[in-house]
Amino acid sequence: MKIIVFVRNGEVKMQLPTSQVVFKDSTLWYKGNPIINHDGHLSKAQLSKLVSSKQFEKIPTEHFAHLGDNGNGLWIGDITDWMQHPEQLRQEKEKQETVSIHLSTRGWGDYSSVEWVGNITQPDAIILAECKTLLSSSTDVDHILTDEKIIVKITEARSKWHQKQEKPVQKIVTHGPGYCYSCDSYCYGDCGHFTPKPTFDTLKKYNL
Repeated sequence: MKIIVFVRNGEVKMQLPTSQVVFKDSTLWYKGNPIINHDGHLSKAQLSKLVSSKQFEKIPTEHFAHLGDNGNGLWIGDITDWMQHPEQLRQEKEKQETVSIHLSTRGWGDYSSVEWVGNITQPDAIILAECKTLLSSSTDVDHILTDEKIIVKITEARSKWHQKQEKPVQKIVTHGPGYCYSCDSYCYGDCGHFTPKPTFDTLKKYNL
């Protein structure tokens, strides 16, 4: 475990090198203070007062953060584990299936274009209904689209999406000992942020 990520409601809020985190009876501590989970009966103000005064013994057990699910939408764990977490996989799948369909440029130039954005794997009938709702609720639409024309746009968008999915998967070129994925060079740890293996961020950088 090289990097610990703090994820709340599916969004990465913080990353810490494991070397900076202290484990005490499965609880996590940082710079001499416990990492607090606010899912409990004490308020943030009460917890902050107890932490600042170092009265850790008065903090209820449920407020101490630990690896895994902590309640209140908080998940803490190894960054590589997060990449395989069901919520992360769901988000990535959702992103891959989300496309936009241009419906109208509108008139006058004072209005933004009308676009449908959503999951292209849905049935045509659902997407069609959502497109018609967007068009009916907008103003100054420059031309009227029939159901048939909207279906054509949906079919074209789905076809382009399928072609994009069929592209060969890229693979990261592995490097020898001493290579740092943080600074993209053989720094052997001199950069202060030595990362010998690809992390969540570097995978995104390599577009994987």
